[in-house]
Amino acid sequence: MMQVWEWLRAQMDTLDKAVADACQMEVQAHPEWDGFEYLQTLEDTLRLSDRRSMDCYYDRPSIGFAYASWYHGRRTQQIVRAIASWLDEPGLQHLSIIDLGCGTGATLWSIGLLVHFRHAYGLPCPHLRVWSVDSSPFLLRFAERAWRRCLLPRYPQANSIEAYFCSQTWPRFREREAARYARPRLIASYLFDHSDKDRIPELASALKDIAQWHAADHVLMLSPMAKSQIVDDLFDESGWIVSDASLLGSLWPGNMEHTSQHRMHVLGKAASSNSSLADLYQKLRRPVSWHDPKEALQVRLAIRPVRDLPHRVPRPPPLIELDPQQVEAAEPDDNLSLILGSAGSGKSLVLACRIATTAAREMYPAKYLVTAFNRDVVDQCAKWIVQTVVDGGGVLTSKQEQPGRWVINIGNTTISLWNWDLIPPRCFGQKHGTYCDRSLQEHVAVAAENARLQHAEVSRRSPELLEVSFLIDEYRLIVYGMGVGSLEAYLEIERKGRGRSTEGMRTQLGHAQRRMVWTAIEQFADFDVFTSRRRQVLRDIRRPVMADNTKFDRVFIDECQDFTHSDIEIVHYLNGNAQQVVAAGDPTQSLYLGATFKTPLPRGKGSQRAWTIYRLKHSYRLPLRVCQAIRPLSERVRAYHEGNDETFALPEPRKAATLGVRPILVVASDPDSAASQIADVFQTYTSYLPEGKREHITVADKPEIAARTGINHAELERRAKTNVTRESMRRIKGLERPFVVWDTSVHLPSKESAEEWAFTILTRTTSILVILVLRDNVSAAAQRVLPYICHAERIMPWTETAQAWLVEQATR
Repeated sequence: MMQVWEWLRAQMDTLDKAVADACQMEVQAHPEWDGFEYLQTLEDTLRLSDRRSMDCYYDRPSIGFAYASWYHGRRTQQIVRAIASWLDEPGLQHLSIIDLGCGTGATLWSIGLLVHFRHAYGLPCPHLRVWSVDSSPFLLRFAERAWRRCLLPRYPQANSIEAYFCSQTWPRFREREAARYARPRLIASYLFDHSDKDRIPELASALKDIAQWHAADHVLMLSPMAKSQIVDDLFDESGWIVSDASLLGSLWPGNMEHTSQHRMHVLGKAASSNSSLADLYQKLRRPVSWHDPKEALQVRLAIRPVRDLPHRVPRPPPLIELDPQQVEAAEPDDNLSLILGSAGSGKSLVLACRIATTAAREMYPAKYLVTAFNRDVVDQCAKWIVQTVVDGGGVLTSKQEQPGRWVINIGNTTISLWNWDLIPPRCFGQKHGTYCDRSLQEHVAVAAENARLQHAEVSRRSPELLEVSFLIDEYRLIVYGMGVGSLEAYLEIERKGRGRSTEGMRTQLGHAQRRMVWTAIEQFADFDVFTSRRRQVLRDIRRPVMADNTKFDRVFIDECQDFTHSDIEIVHYLNGNAQQVVAAGDPTQSLYLGATFKTPLPRGKGSQRAWTIYRLKHSYRLPLRVCQAIRPLSERVRAYHEGNDETFALPEPRKAATLGVRPILVVASDPDSAASQIADVFQTYTSYLPEGKREHITVADKPEIAARTGINHAELERRAKTNVTRESMRRIKGLERPFVVWDTSVHLPSKESAEEWAFTILTRTTSILVILVLRDNVSAAAQRVLPYICHAERIMPWTETAQAWLVEQATR
């Protein structure tokens, strides 16, 4: 052992040069980074030692340089001292190591040094496989380049290590090959953030799951003493045997001269580009040391009891995994069931699993209907049903007849998946032509003008009631949605769910106002649109004698918050007297503001049973940092649902969520500048986007208003070299979109509940969310919402201009 320590001590200058070269290589590879980028990232790393217990987010492009130029040498020294004895174990032929939260690869460097030494001096050395796992592609990119270009050329014997680099959140890591030859060991070095103290059970469960799945028998954890309570609590939850592990020997004292010199050069150049950054420069310009004498370190080694170790390596996990809450909601029963959850909580996934499991258990031939308003939602549900059956080893046949229309057969069960607009023709034999939104708009505009002439005085006082968008919503949500069949009924109906207007104008309408609105609606009520088709169905099923059309043994509804009371009445009719309905949704994401959905859903005719409610709290689709950033807005939206809190679930951030970053703030002076900056963001963060979804940008607004928004659409496509689509709320909701842009210059479709509209837009992303502020052109609704989002610690300013705007907002 003394021989290896002496050899390691002699490597100090070589390693210092290797770290400096790795940092210099990163800087040279990115000439586009400016002084603002470097200094912002370097300031971020100070969070790791901040006494206010702040998190470092690891999501700026230059984080690899910033982290390595200060911490890489320290971490390498700590890890090599902690694991040197591992390679001395007698008879060890193979060793797999999984490095969770690998950062810039200090664990791999440490192992590489030890392996090179053993080969160079003729000592036995096991064959090693090392998986470096991190949720920051920027850190991982640096780690791989530094390993291959700066460490291996200096220590070539380390080439015998099989090194893998995996970009994903560590709780999701599953690698079958890790346990191929021997039980792997987990290393969790500086894995936890300060904010993780609030999610100990979640972290303990995730760590246990990883160890269990990989059949790992050791977990080595290094952390600063400031986070010791997190580590202690975590292991208390795990039930493993835990001990303090000492750091053997003493290696490299003093400063890293070569690394310090390069770091100071980059810092000085960055500060000279802008005098306003001088104070930050002074705070950061300290020599880089191999060891911080002020940093007290906790090293813990957890050994899993033999009884907890699986006897064999489990088969690869299914593509669809459910947490305990989701498992409970997915279990079939004979109740009227309502699955509620926040954005990204897996409602649709749970519904699909429940459908597949229920169908597989049917003893007799059965017919199911699965429906939603959005065709893409129906298609995704069908694919998840198929995947669930395949994962379970079952057999099925499936056929997609057209978008939003599937037939799946599982055992005795035939499942028809149709988007809701197909119900009138498929179940009630209606024959209709092609629906044209533009024709409807024109038709409603004419009806509004006629009503204006007939009710001149009322229209002068309340002109907004004859806006085309209001009339169409009123027709769908109130006249059809609440089953209003006459003027007399409309005059007396309690108009629920119309949002919250400060003026109260649209919520509480007098008789004169309602008469004017009814005059307009009567003129287009029978115009051939989807709502009029369903209204005719509603009339038919309410007749005393109604022919027995298509009926289903069970009905499953996704995005049920978009279903009105009348829609649910049709659902109950299609289900007959079986009362086997399962619905999933989130009232805060209603497609139409003020939808008449309310928990519990109305019972079927003659039903005496209430709905069984399942609540899903955790958000897996919404990235952790986005979820944290929108928390204040979530609470604001929940306040709107006071008195009906059982329907609302705040999205809870999860470590196991998809890769993502803080919301990125882009502030531009004109549409061309906005397009340029968003294209830069897209190209920079491509590595965060899921495979197969790296060629698409979604701008959340209606395509027909593109000319009035703050982004030059054509310029964005040209610069980003990708497809850009503007999607209406109906298209974007209920589905994942990897790269979403909220253009705050776009006027939201209603003055009411602006926060809810913004909340829906901001919760659509699975990876990257960009908030675009066009100076001097921010909509009134966005101005009300932005203060709930733009907190300096939870949002990433893309440029110095964005940073200045953020500071300006904070001082208001």
